[in-house]
Amino acid sequence: MRILILVALILFSFTKSQPGTDNPITDLIKMNLNGNVKSINKISYKIIVKSSGEFIKGKRGGKILGEGEFIIFNKKGNKISEFDNYDNRLALVYTYNYDDKENVIEKSIYEFDSIVKKGVFNYYKGTNDIEVNWINYRGDFEGKMVYNYDIKGKLNEMSSYDIDGSLYRKYSFKYDIKGNNIELYSYSKSERLVRSKNLTYYENGNIKTTHLKSYSVNNNILNETRNTYDYTYDNKENWITSINYRNGIPEYIIERKIEYFE
Repeated sequence: MRILILVALILFSFTKSQPGTDNPITDLIKMNLNGNVKSINKISYKIIVKSSGEFIKGKRGGKILGEGEFIIFNKKGNKISEFDNYDNRLALVYTYNYDDKENVIEKSIYEFDSIVKKGVFNYYKGTNDIEVNWINYRGDFEGKMVYNYDIKGKLNEMSSYDIDGSLYRKYSFKYDIKGNNIELYSYSKSERLVRSKNLTYYENGNIKTTHLKSYSVNNNILNETRNTYDYTYDNKENWITSINYRNGIPEYIIERKIEYFE
């Protein structure tokens, strides 16, 4: 089901969003960005570790991160479009449409210049739910995502459903007193725990560590990964370089060039 390609991209885009309000939280706030950001150009590099222990930037990209990402924001602090690069070419493009209150009402996805699908957002007044119906380029329904929020606007649960309406995957979230997502759990269609993710944060709100586990059908741990993140910052205190360590070994360098509105 192609809808699941989007799950990793969507997971944290709603974790600090109040659904269908007159004053929705902006993408800049969700992404922990300061100032009037106009665009971000992000490029990832695989790290090469020398025999001396020193490490340097290697080739662009990687199995997890891809090669790069370019995001354009409007002056209200929300994404207009995103561009992902793979294999030295533009692979995916995401565009967003908003209502007059800056709530997302439609997200379109293009792959190699051809539209793949679009998500239509439905906000249910009187509830804390958002339903996103995914429609492919032929106009056929492909499945839906349902987001459930608490009264503070924090995402409690996210579920993806197949074309026939059956549950495909479910996610649940927990937060610290600052509103940071510190626990994430992924469940199969039979609601068996598949993966978990624990996160810690620096004082400025950037992710410090992640601890990922995957589980067998008997709930035994199959794989376990611990990641840590070091940053350097620009004069607005937005990170411009991140070094990602996997189980203590440097794996990626991510660089961000940030442009601001004047």
